[in-house]
Amino acid sequence: MAQKVGDEKLERATLDQIIQMYMWTNDHFRDVAHLLDRRYVTEYLDKMEKETRESIIDSQK
Repeated sequence: MAQKVGDEKLERATLDQIIQMYMWTNDHFRDVAHLLDRRYVTEYLDKMEKETRESIIDSQK
């Protein structure tokens, strides 16, 4: 809800609270960092694939 209304400070505080509830050791932080990294890479590759596909299609018109 904080994100929807644009309250970045409240959003950060809420996310921090959620993270603290579920990650109480370094291993948990590492797991989440790896998950976020994989998610970022996957999203980036999906975006690049879409842009490349669109570029190829546009160049053949």
